[in-house]
Amino acid sequence: MKQERLDLLEDHVSGIRQELGELEKRKENIESKLQRIESLLEAEDVHNDVVTNNDARDVLGIGDIHKVVIEKEPGVDGKDAVTHLQNIVTFVNSNTSFDLLAGSTVKVKVTDVGESHAKAFPLEKIEG
Repeated sequence: MKQERLDLLEDHVSGIRQELGELEKRKENIESKLQRIESLLEAEDVHNDVVTNNDARDVLGIGDIHKVVIEKEPGVDGKDAVTHLQNIVTFVNSNTSFDLLAGSTVKVKVTDVGESHAKAFPLEKIEG
């Protein structure tokens, strides 16, 4: 009877040690994910500092011509397509003779520049 209890306790201790090992692995996994998230947040903070400390008018000029890739297609409600020019959100006028599909490469002309965004008109579809 005593031996059975000892065996049972040893099994229980063994199970707890196994669970502890699994928890240690999960802890390491969670710590690794947390480090990646913190790195991403730091990178985002750096990006936001760059974007917020730069006035788009210092970077882009009206009449500038750029080749861009459309990131977001225009909405069915007539909203403009969206892309970025030198990290500045740029709205591309969707009133054109060709489709502005996501992934399309388009030559655009900057028509307006605000503090944190720009507007552009598509001149020609290059690809997509």
